[in-house]
Amino acid sequence: MLSPQYNPRDYEAKIYSQWEKSGAFAPAPAALAAEKKPYVIMLPPPNITGSLHMGHALQDSIMDVLVRFHRMQGEPTLWLPGLDHAAIATNKVLENQLKQEGKTRQEIGRAKFLARAKAWYDQTAIIIITQMTRLGCSCDWRRLKFTMDETYIRAVQEAFVRYYERGYIYRGRRLVNWCPRCASVISDLEIKHQEVDAPLFTLRYPVTNSREVIRVATTRPETMLGDTAVAVHPADERYRQLVGQTVRLPLTDREIPIIADERVDQSFGTGAVKVTPAHDSFDAALAETHHLPSVNVIGEDGRMTPQAGSFATLLVADARAAIVEQLRQQNILESEAVMRHTINLCDRCGTVIEPLLSRQWFVDMNKLRPETMAAVAEEKVKFYPARWKGHLQEWLTQVHDWTISRQIWLGQQIPVWWRPEMRGTEREDEPGAFIVSREKPAAAPDWEQDPDVLDTWFSSALWPFATLGWPQASSDLQQFYPTSTLVTARDILYLWVARMIFSGLELMQGEEYGQRSVALRLPFREVLIYPTVLTRQGQRMSKSLGTGVDPLDLIERHGADATRFGLLYQVSYDTQALKFDEQAVISARNFANKVWNITRLLESLPAQDKPTLADQWIVERSQMLTHRVTEYLQTYRIGEATHALYEFVWNDFADWYVEVLKVQGSTQTARQVWHQVLTLLHPFMPFITEALWQHLQQPGLLMTAPWPAGSQTASVTNAAMTHFKDIVTTVRRARALLALLPRTPIELYVEGEVPLSEVLPSLVHATLLPETNPALKVFPLPRQGTIAIGSPAITPAAVAAAREKLAQEQEDAENLLAHLQQTLRQMQTKAPPERVAAKQTERERALHHLAELKRSRSLLQ
Repeated sequence: MLSPQYNPRDYEAKIYSQWEKSGAFAPAPAALAAEKKPYVIMLPPPNITGSLHMGHALQDSIMDVLVRFHRMQGEPTLWLPGLDHAAIATNKVLENQLKQEGKTRQEIGRAKFLARAKAWYDQTAIIIITQMTRLGCSCDWRRLKFTMDETYIRAVQEAFVRYYERGYIYRGRRLVNWCPRCASVISDLEIKHQEVDAPLFTLRYPVTNSREVIRVATTRPETMLGDTAVAVHPADERYRQLVGQTVRLPLTDREIPIIADERVDQSFGTGAVKVTPAHDSFDAALAETHHLPSVNVIGEDGRMTPQAGSFATLLVADARAAIVEQLRQQNILESEAVMRHTINLCDRCGTVIEPLLSRQWFVDMNKLRPETMAAVAEEKVKFYPARWKGHLQEWLTQVHDWTISRQIWLGQQIPVWWRPEMRGTEREDEPGAFIVSREKPAAAPDWEQDPDVLDTWFSSALWPFATLGWPQASSDLQQFYPTSTLVTARDILYLWVARMIFSGLELMQGEEYGQRSVALRLPFREVLIYPTVLTRQGQRMSKSLGTGVDPLDLIERHGADATRFGLLYQVSYDTQALKFDEQAVISARNFANKVWNITRLLESLPAQDKPTLADQWIVERSQMLTHRVTEYLQTYRIGEATHALYEFVWNDFADWYVEVLKVQGSTQTARQVWHQVLTLLHPFMPFITEALWQHLQQPGLLMTAPWPAGSQTASVTNAAMTHFKDIVTTVRRARALLALLPRTPIELYVEGEVPLSEVLPSLVHATLLPETNPALKVFPLPRQGTIAIGSPAITPAAVAAAREKLAQEQEDAENLLAHLQQTLRQMQTKAPPERVAAKQTERERALHHLAELKRSRSLLQ
């Protein structure tokens, strides 16, 4: 016999161990032998920098639902797990550790630093894998991959060589985002933008051989030392006569031209802008058009370079203060004001990003973009929700060349070998300065490998096929590529999703892989973008701010099933924000107890075989439920599937069917339907359903049981059952209105045919009358017909008291609703969206309550 209450700790670890030992996490050999189409999900490898967060918990729950669903459909199913080395983030973690020890990575050297990284990776991997197993993730752990595995490193270097040999990778000196703290290039997509109030300086640049000056406005006066032009709009009458002349750049001995360009914003500042190509992407674009030189006055160490003259070696902030003071003394600084503008910060460490000219390795996106754009446009990769297709297309039209080299020690070292005397000098561009090779060239034993590593996203762009053995044409690669579904977050749509698409299209072709069509080279067929998990107030979760929630804490308090179900219940297909509320997890825990207790009840009922309308109805409802849940999962409407299951179990099965069954019905039918319900619930709540399945001595593991077939056929019993529910609900409401206790005997007359007449008297504690009489109180049913009830307690005074009470409650409800509507009108223009949404929810509740009161008053007319 089951215990009175479900305790997750009694079952979860034991059941997960059973699953692992069974080998069911791996693709089923029988299904593979039958050459069924595999269902494959690659785990987006979490950064191996610490424990997982709520976003990971939601993502992993969604993936496990899909994997278990397809596994139960008899498909060979592979969920391949893995971890990402997260080079820059891990580098920061380790450098912080060294700082606390009074050391630097340069002091201990690259070899010892990498050894520390390996120890960190080993430690953190255990934490992450433990979290996933606690959540119930049914990954094929025997295939666990890590982006720093030797085989994976070789795959990444092979990709670099192939891209280079095909002319897609080049070495060049271009403007990049540089983080002085990380001492490395940072991707455009790894920058966070922050609005700040900053001084806006207006400077006078004297026009050469003239008494005129041209005024420019800037928030970064330290970069003026690298100015190579002043730009104005060609239609700006204020400056038209100056175009083509030069100005003498203050604090330097250089003359720079005044140029005209339509991209200049006439409304910003004075309408004239300083052009510093080495330190601003907009200015770099102007310089390319007008063939302007670049002067780099800020170095990679965050200090001014020798080209900054007397300000060389100063930190940027110190140089800014010194330059402003000199400008003030020389009467070049005309005015200062405060303006709100956006600065760029390193997403990893928060340091202000410096745009710098730097020699780096780049991928030529113009050569890789066309086939990717065509595949997305033709929906060879489908997006759910579909709107993300447009977002990706827009990014692809604007994408520029991808900087793939990073100046840190962690990661896959670039497979390039340099002549020692040329690396890092102006001779880098000379022929023969380097060799791109998979191995160190035997003919050049003294050549040195490029010390830079590849961007982490270059590495993870190969994830769907490098994890399956690429570049070798392995059996796994042949069998499981392309994968089926990618489940990922919106914030890496460009960083990762787009790059996997063009990497698959480009690298999964060649004689060794057969003549693959576009569809067979793409890394996945469908992409599901799941919502971002926010706090209840709509803010991003943050451990440092104390707003983060640890999934393991939820599992400890409520169990894995409740954590999963509570998260999934809050998912909406139509919105990309999930405002997490722990109350949903608590409700899910209560739901788990309901599932447990229904099983206990069905066990305790004596065998009976007197089928009723309710038995036929619950079978039809379960068939329709199966069809709906199957359809929802096939179209990634995970939240809707969760709601459908919750409503069926709690309302249809527990509130109505079980109550009828206690009086009369077929226990065999009830148990068959309940087995089907446990099967449908399994992907969402795997532990409790597996525990109950085994307790009920069903064959095999539930996780490998076949998924049931459903039906969309309209229920032939639904109208009769709805009428029955209306009768019961109206009787109960009438009792409540007239203060009649639930078990107080009453007489009941029902107009017309009475569904489940053999069960109804017991359910409502009434004597069923064959005809009505004037002593009975009549109540209308919601849809059709009436009922009439009688009891010595139903006196005119009791009816009058009930009417008076309802009238007062209705007046109070109307006053509350009016107050809420007035408050909402006042909030619309100035209150935060989350407060408006909360108040709208209050109004909806008030409207519903008012409608119920009006309905109750109508019953007493």
